Amino acid sequence: MGASEKKGVVVFVLRNETERSVSFSAGQTILQVAQENDIHITSACEGMGICGTCHVAIENLHDKLPKISDQENDTLDGSIGVTMQSRLACQVVLDETMDGLRVKI
Repeated sequence: MGASEKKGVVVFVLRNETERSVSFSAGQTILQVAQENDIHITSACEGMGICGTCHVAIENLHDKLPKISDQENDTLDGSIGVTMQSRLACQVVLDETMDGLRVKI
């Protein structure tokens, strides 16, 4: 994938509170971007949106995110530590309007 195809940057706030900014292409999920850049987010169901292990907190740009699906909402209901900022990394598909998105793991 060439650098010219990248559409924005996601800032991951890691568990140790350090930050890591990485590029993404439109159409990738947060989980795919993390995996592509060796940022560890657990995903027991391999991105199917049914296990809840890729639960992350979105710190900004909430109005730019795709609407949460009923399935994602149901999966989050069974997760620990869910807040109003919670989303599943495998279910948030990124586009160019999400440049600068901050994701806390």
